[in-house]
Amino acid sequence: MKATCLVPLPPSHFGPYTLISLRLLLPPLTTASSFLFPFTDRFPASSGITQIPSAALDSIQSPLVPGDSALSNVQCIAHRGSRFHWPENTMMAFKGAIKAGADALETDIHLSKDGIAVLSHDASLKRCYGIQGNVVDYDWEFLKTLRTIKEPHVPMPRLSELVQFLAQPENKHIWLILDIKTDNIAEDVILAIAEAIASVDGSADYWHGRIQLGCWNIQFVPLCQKYLPGFPITFIGYSLALATEFLDVPDTNFNLLFPSVVGPFGSDFIRKAQSRGREVYVWTLNDTTLMKWAISLGVDGIVTDETKKLMNIPHSVTEDIQSFVRWFITVVCFVWWPALILPLYSAFFKPRFRVSA
Repeated sequence: MKATCLVPLPPSHFGPYTLISLRLLLPPLTTASSFLFPFTDRFPASSGITQIPSAALDSIQSPLVPGDSALSNVQCIAHRGSRFHWPENTMMAFKGAIKAGADALETDIHLSKDGIAVLSHDASLKRCYGIQGNVVDYDWEFLKTLRTIKEPHVPMPRLSELVQFLAQPENKHIWLILDIKTDNIAEDVILAIAEAIASVDGSADYWHGRIQLGCWNIQFVPLCQKYLPGFPITFIGYSLALATEFLDVPDTNFNLLFPSVVGPFGSDFIRKAQSRGREVYVWTLNDTTLMKWAISLGVDGIVTDETKKLMNIPHSVTEDIQSFVRWFITVVCFVWWPALILPLYSAFFKPRFRVSA
C-alpha cells in the first residue's frame, strides 16, 4: 500500500489562522491521494521516506494509517437507536444497536400530558405514529397504545423502560445521552427524568457515569444540577460560540453538528475541550468517508444511524479514484458550504438561547 505523508507547518507559521484546519483542503490519508500526489510512488512505505524529517512524521496523527485501529479511541453512539434499520427511539431500535456493537445510545425526551418522560424526537406524533397532535396533548395511558408507522409497528417507550433495560447486567457497558428537547417546560422535564431514573434499582452514583443530560439551552443547566446533581451535562448544538460558554460549566461534554467542528475554530475547540477533560462528539454521520474524517479530527464519539457501518471501518483503508470523487462531492455539499453558513447562523442562534441579562 502506498503511503502519503503531509508535512504540517508549525502553528506559529499561521498565527491566529491556524484555527482553520488544513483538513478542509485535503482528503483523508489514503491511496486516493496518489491521484493528487503521484510522486509518492517514489517513496514506498518500506523506504521510511527519509526525505521528510522524522519529527514531522511523528506529528502526523491519522487513524487511517495502516496498522492503526480506526475506532480504538472513538465511541459509537447509536442515534435514536440506529433509526435507519428499526423504528426510531423504540426498545427494538436500542436492542438492535447494542447487538450491532454500539457503545452508547442517544435518545430524545418529551413529556406526556401527565408528566411522564417518553422517548420521541418529534413533539408531534404524526411522522412516527400517524396521529394528529403532540406528545404533550395525551396521557401515557393513551400514548402506550400507539404503534409506529414503520414496521414491525412497536410501541413508544418511557425513559424508565430504557433505564431498566440498561440496568441489566449484559448492558452495563452501555451509556446514554438524553437529548432534552427545548419545547418541554424545563423544570417539569428535568423532574420527570429524575423520577424515571430513581424508579430503577441502582444508586444515583451508579448512573452518574452512564447517563449524560443533553442540553441545548444553558438555562437547563441549573435545573439539572438541582434535581440531578452529579450527572454530566452534554451541550448539544450547532454553535461553537455557545459551546464555548459551556466550557465554564463543570463536568460538561459536547455533542456538535459535524460541519461546525471541521469549520473555522473547530479543531482548536476540540483540543481546548479535551485539554480540560471534556469529550467531544459529532452528529449525525452515516457516510464512511465523513466517519473517517471525524476520527482523524480526534473526536471522542460519533453519533450515527449506521452502527454497523461505523463499527466495520477497517483498520487500514484503501480507496480508489471513485472514492476520492465521492469524498470531494461530499465535502463541497455537506461540509464546506455549512461551515461557511454556520458562523453567520450562530449570530442568530446564540442570542436565542442565552440567558437574559
